Amino acid sequence: MRGAYASSRCLRRIPLRTATGAVLPLSEVAEVSVAEVTNKVVDELRAQHPNVAITMIDDAVGRVLQALERTGQRDNTIVIFTADHADMFGEQGIWLKGVMHYLGCTRVPFVWNGPGVVPGVNGELVGSIDISSTVLDLCGTAPYAGMQGHSLRAMLGGDAAPVRKAAYIEEDMMFDLVQRGTRSRVRTIITKDARLTAYHGIEGGELY
Repeated sequence: MRGAYASSRCLRRIPLRTATGAVLPLSEVAEVSVAEVTNKVVDELRAQHPNVAITMIDDAVGRVLQALERTGQRDNTIVIFTADHADMFGEQGIWLKGVMHYLGCTRVPFVWNGPGVVPGVNGELVGSIDISSTVLDLCGTAPYAGMQGHSLRAMLGGDAAPVRKAAYIEEDMMFDLVQRGTRSRVRTIITKDARLTAYHGIEGGELY
């Protein structure tokens, strides 16, 4: 089995298929043990689940855009596609998310479309904390005192200049997921070249 965080509990939330393509009932899936999960099963799960999720998201986003077109609001609307977190999907043998700041969890889609947005791709460090500042700027509204995010208006307009040298991630869990006798707390600094993660109650940390 790949990875210390994989468990049979995770498998209950992911449909398993037999060799003939039939979906196993939840009663059977729940009884699959960690020892029985082979690399082949892991690879099959990674192949199936993202495709289903992408198809569902594509359909939902399409319905929103069609509604904007139908009501004549398409050219006057800022559309943002993003997420509060991603999912490991078996990367490094880990499922789901939480208390692990690998790129599989921290790198989310951040797609913008609307007035003032030039088509293109930018690899600079940005984050959800920048959304409110950017929307206000695009709408011609001044930011309020204390906002910590940066406006990405120039970047969305085609300027490749970075808005920050590093991104900071905080995560405070209600549960003791790292088994230290207290609620899990994690802090991470990400640059374009490295990642440093510290866990509350654990000496040292992770540097990549």
